[in-house]
Amino acid sequence: MLLSDGYHALEHKIISGLDNTSSWTWIGEPRSLLVNGHALSMCNSSTLDTNLPSGTRCSTSCGWETFRVRPGRKYRLRVIGATTLSQMSLKLEGHNMTLFEADGTYLDPLPIENLEIAAGQRYSVLIVTPDVIPEKSSFWFNIKTIWRPVTTYGAAVWTYDTNDSTSVDKTTRPVDLNVKVALPNETFGWVGCDMSPFDKTKNPPSQDQVTRKITLIGEQVVKQKSYRWDISNTMLFGETSSSNPQVPFLVQYYMAPEDRCTPYYAAALANGGLDPVNHFYPAKLGEILDVVVQNYAGPTDQGFIEAHPWHFHGAKYWDMGAGTGNFSYEALEEIQGSAAGSPIPRDTSIVYGGPGASYTGANITSGSPGGWRLFRLSITDPGAWVVHCHLLPHMIMGMQTMLFAGAENLPALPPSFVEEFLTFNGAAVGNSTYEPMHRSYFELPVVAHGQGK
Repeated sequence: MLLSDGYHALEHKIISGLDNTSSWTWIGEPRSLLVNGHALSMCNSSTLDTNLPSGTRCSTSCGWETFRVRPGRKYRLRVIGATTLSQMSLKLEGHNMTLFEADGTYLDPLPIENLEIAAGQRYSVLIVTPDVIPEKSSFWFNIKTIWRPVTTYGAAVWTYDTNDSTSVDKTTRPVDLNVKVALPNETFGWVGCDMSPFDKTKNPPSQDQVTRKITLIGEQVVKQKSYRWDISNTMLFGETSSSNPQVPFLVQYYMAPEDRCTPYYAAALANGGLDPVNHFYPAKLGEILDVVVQNYAGPTDQGFIEAHPWHFHGAKYWDMGAGTGNFSYEALEEIQGSAAGSPIPRDTSIVYGGPGASYTGANITSGSPGGWRLFRLSITDPGAWVVHCHLLPHMIMGMQTMLFAGAENLPALPPSFVEEFLTFNGAAVGNSTYEPMHRSYFELPVVAHGQGK
């Protein structure tokens, strides 16, 4: 079940509106919620993006996605959050769901009423069908957006293979679906504190093993007449500035002079973990980091604050827990002590807005803390790993940074590899005169690289 949200605009127009510093344009709420690419859309030809291909028209043949099932079976429904902006909640009429996997980590079976999922997250639920086809052979998934100022609804159909000629109308949404398949309000934390890993042989590093703590403060600000999300008063990406790299860090690292793009560890340690020269967070292999992502109410809209699904590239972290207010290890210990579950490895977790706020933190004063989450990360793989909010508009607006891990342990590359793959329009791309170059491996070591300072 691939969940996405539909907009009647081309990608480049959405991005240019968010990046515009003189006439900033927000993306707005989705026109439809799609399941495996299928949905009904409130399409109005007069509102279609003028940049769409000539002749684009509203379709009248769209319909809800249908899952055809048989009685007496156990189905694994793998749900994937592939949305642009929306976080969703879904529930299946007349059937129980048991959660047993999150972001590739198997869990102790956990019965759930509804599933809440954000962009970048993946879950698996078990659905057991009865031994006999029910008298009613078709059932509805009710789907809605959560943590948004306006709720958008979607649906899908769960139907049993039968010779019955009657079927549900997939071109309309039942007017009473929100009553028949009532979805609860979004909740701070959902069932996160009830999840436990199925594999009991692995445990997160203890607090005593943690090398250091890095705090990333997410806050909405106004810059150059446009809205931006910055991280700890720094914006690495999302706008034209001296800190916005024009060449990818790894490319710079291999191709620039020896004294460039190598981490200044001492300066970073004195600056909250942020390298003040390169504007990334460096870490050495073998370190164990506690990364606290802390939501703060920005100066916009009288303390504006949102829920953000944070995603780490490169390796899974241990999701240690979430709370409200300013983070402290005492608060974390209290939350863990009252939790039914235990930390799990995953790669995308929600940092919530504020306590009791369904969308904005109207009850949170500008500059005050909202929600936080602690990510415990073992540094094992060298690389330039992006850490970001998985809501694409927020990424474009600046809510992303980079963890440069084990720079001094990066493998050397042969000169031909540098020329083919790290040079813009290099041989790996190919052109009208030759096919792209293909390499499955290369010999080590060949080219030296800089050391950390």
